[in-house]
Amino acid sequence: MNSEASSDSSIVGLGYVGLTLAMAFDDAGYSTVGYDIDGERIRELRDGHDPTGEFGDERIAESDVTFTDSPKDLADSRFVLVALPTPVDETQTPDLDNLEFASETIGRHISDGTTVVFESTLYPGATREVLRPALERGAGEQGGVDFSVGYSPERIVPGGGGPKLAEATKVVSAEDEATLVKLVALYESLAEGEVYAADTIETAEASKCLENTQRDVNIALVNEFTMACRQLDFELDPYEVLETAKTKWNFHDYEPGVVGGHCIPVDPHYLRHRFEESGYTPNLIRAARGVNREMRRYAFSLTLDALYSAKFEEAEQHPNLRTEGALPESVAGSRLLLLGFAYKPNVPDLRNSLLADIVSQLRELDLELLGWDPFYEEQSLPEKFDLDVQSEPDFTDVDAAVVLTPHDEIREFDLESMARRMADDPVLVDIGNAFDREKAAACGFTYRRL
Repeated sequence: MNSEASSDSSIVGLGYVGLTLAMAFDDAGYSTVGYDIDGERIRELRDGHDPTGEFGDERIAESDVTFTDSPKDLADSRFVLVALPTPVDETQTPDLDNLEFASETIGRHISDGTTVVFESTLYPGATREVLRPALERGAGEQGGVDFSVGYSPERIVPGGGGPKLAEATKVVSAEDEATLVKLVALYESLAEGEVYAADTIETAEASKCLENTQRDVNIALVNEFTMACRQLDFELDPYEVLETAKTKWNFHDYEPGVVGGHCIPVDPHYLRHRFEESGYTPNLIRAARGVNREMRRYAFSLTLDALYSAKFEEAEQHPNLRTEGALPESVAGSRLLLLGFAYKPNVPDLRNSLLADIVSQLRELDLELLGWDPFYEEQSLPEKFDLDVQSEPDFTDVDAAVVLTPHDEIREFDLESMARRMADDPVLVDIGNAFDREKAAACGFTYRRL
């Protein structure tokens, strides 16, 4: 790996997005600095270890990226790309504190002629109103620097599931025409896909928020429909309804599910916040977020419902029993094995995953909780999740297997073998929709899915 600090470009923040950008610049032949304040992450990268699992250790070791935790190494870069997370706080308000602090640090170290490009999700106006002033404050500490600012929202999907960086349409925007021309040329040199120049920075910021807000609203519709179907006094399978509706050519194909991760549960709040600041209440955006949060409680109640149905005969006549009173004696003390911890399949990312919510709810009951995930051992799962983690999935005497995240390894489980090893009247709660319902029933499971 390159030990020189001089570079064409610097990437600030080396998570999924930042490391992907650094590798893309490296592939394109740019001398590149990868900067992060996390010294341990920098040591891992320097040692040729990929902490994200996206590229593999060999690719990191072979790269010419200069990995550093010193902001001084930003000084000679023509372009500084900022790829830091933009979360919300406990009141669901955008929290730009870390990004603002980082911007001041960048301003203290860049040189004349540098272009700073933000790739983080931002509400419309944040680049001009919050981040450019932060850069200026930092630059002022070194006597003032002539720099320009652009915005290019990331479209990187951890674990695959979408086009690669080089293939996706890249939206770019800038505060002036000269900077925009430079950024279009820069991103065209990285990508095989189209580079789309937005009219304004605010347009690009809003487009990023809208992309994930649209998905949130569509998922909420299907989630609400699914929960409502289960309350009818006759059987109506929401999945069969969705299959039937998909026969129309312009029906949008969404499945019910728990919305997690760092984009869809967060980005609508950035849009909502900006609209509410202007005096407008975006009721649909607010309602969709509420429905998708409710799906987490529904996943918990579905788990109890399956246990009741398997262990307590009267449950079939009482569909709302899962939310009423204490656990019957036949259910109390049941052993549950939670499978998959992350917010989506085939990644180790725990941000906004279902695990924390469902564990906290199940912990309040007299149940024994175990867990397994191919990405985690006992010592690697953060303590806040409060779960006994198995090194290998062991179904012996387990009353209920609950699939939270359908990693490929979990989809490959043999249902017949699982059922034989589990306790009598085994339960399979398939929140991740990993298994075929009819096959699960044929293996003797009491089966539930969202």
